[in-house]
Amino acid sequence: MSKSPIKVFRSGRVAASVWKNEGKYGPFLAVTINRRYGEDGDTKYTSNLNADSLPHAKKVLELAERFIDVFREQNSLDTELDAKDGALDPASEVKPSKAKKQASADTKPVEVEAEDLDSYV
Repeated sequence: MSKSPIKVFRSGRVAASVWKNEGKYGPFLAVTINRRYGEDGDTKYTSNLNADSLPHAKKVLELAERFIDVFREQNSLDTELDAKDGALDPASEVKPSKAKKQASADTKPVEVEAEDLDSYV
């Protein structure tokens, strides 16, 4: 993975980070999700989600998917077929859809609260 995510979406204590990576077949995007826990300077992170985290996870993953669709359209990241075995490149697992509005393709990490996405994308 790259050194820092290109976008981070947060809802409650859950965050989804979008990463741009280089693979055998070119650049691809990946998403990691984590939940923050702990109190007063003892903050820790885990990829385990509890039942209360699921609505937040759903929200940030949907936002990450919308961002990836727009990012792919703006940066011509298309699905690629591996000529050797006919397997899809990991970058192509989600086929882009048409987005009504476009987000910035800036590769600096940007944190966006879930409630603010409609004004961002």
